[in-house]
Amino acid sequence: MEPLPGDKSSYICHKGHEFIPTLYHFPTNCEACTKPLWNMFKPPPALECRRCHIKCHKDHMDKKEEVIAPCKVNYDVSTAKNLLLLALSQEEQQKWVSRLVKKIPKKPPAPEAPHRSSPRVPVKVQSSQSMKRPSRQIPSGKPR
Repeated sequence: MEPLPGDKSSYICHKGHEFIPTLYHFPTNCEACTKPLWNMFKPPPALECRRCHIKCHKDHMDKKEEVIAPCKVNYDVSTAKNLLLLALSQEEQQKWVSRLVKKIPKKPPAPEAPHRSSPRVPVKVQSSQSMKRPSRQIPSGKPR
């Protein structure tokens, strides 16, 4: 049965993933252990993230193995806070926080430059550039 949109009770949430239980009857491999996830007649129970589409054996979740990478499409920031609790000491937590702070840019990205074709933004022309086209004189003897 396909889960209803917004019905999170039918998903298995883990590391930002929203896994949907599924079975594969065509060639597909587990992205955690690279073993086959499929069988023509009796495939093993599998999971697929509805966001990033990573596929893995359901056994990895059942055994609480740490072989599944966090979801790259949606990763909950609060789980990063929970990971800090795994540090052995408060000093180790501080070390990780100081390393992560260095990775965050101090200034927001610069806004994009306005387009030159915008009528609200005047375009300055340097005096060395001429906007006039050279005039062509039409010989008076030849009709066009």
